[in-house]
Parts: sequence; C-alpha cells; structure tokens
Amino acid sequence: MSIIETTLIFAGIPVAIILLISGAVYAGGARRSRRYRPGRPFEFTPVWFLAAPEQQAALARARELTGVRRAELTAGGDDATTATEWSGEKSQPQVIGGASDRW
Repeated sequence: MSIIETTLIFAGIPVAIILLISGAVYAGGARRSRRYRPGRPFEFTPVWFLAAPEQQAALARARELTGVRRAELTAGGDDATTATEWSGEKSQPQVIGGASDRW
C-alpha cells in the first residue's frame, strides 16, 4: 500500500465517521417541539406503553383524581416584614431563586 492509501484508510475513514455522527447529532438538535415550561399549564397526554391503547383510556377514567384548589402560600405571612432565619431582625420578604423560562 502506498502512503496515500494508508492515510485514507487509517485517517480518512475515522474522520468521515466522526463527521457523519456529528452531522446527525446537530441535525437532530434543530427540531423544535412544544415543551413544558415552568408556570405554564401541563397539557400533554401521559404515555403508557400498553399492548392495547384502549386500556389506557379505561385506566385514566377509572383512576382520575379530583383535586381541590387551595390558596397559595406567601412568604412572610400577613405582615410586610418577617424575621430572618439567622439574625432574628425584621427584613422585607423577597423572591429568591426559582425556575426560569430560559434554558
């Protein structure tokens, strides 16, 4: 084998395979589908892997739970100031942390 043939076999083929896999990964990432974001209603149907899909509908109707809407808890209670955990001094409540809508 010549040097060119050896280079093509031992370097060209692995590089071609890596480029092919990289292209497949980047092509698959361009797909944009609706996803759940924090604070938005969850409108997606559950996925159960059953042999007969009609069983899923029957199970969903049979085991559906009804919830009760309760008031949201707020930081600090009724008054505007609250004692901090460490110092005991009064401070204004503030929102810290939480999930963002951007990933």
